[in-house]
Amino acid sequence: MYILENNNEKTIVWGKSQLDDLMMQVKLDDYIRITYLGIVKTQNNRQMKMYNLQKKITKGELING
Repeated sequence: MYILENNNEKTIVWGKSQLDDLMMQVKLDDYIRITYLGIVKTQNNRQMKMYNLQKKITKGELING
């Protein structure tokens, strides 16, 4: 579980395998954007929710994770 804060508003996000991997690169006080991309089938024919994570490194610039 992740607790994200923006302008004193807190949002709780439950971790998923792929999202947990993306969040490993996030540091405290990083400005991030998480985008839900949908569901894909894995190699073993299971469904997995996919996410994209962008992290702000300089004012106005986001990098994809």
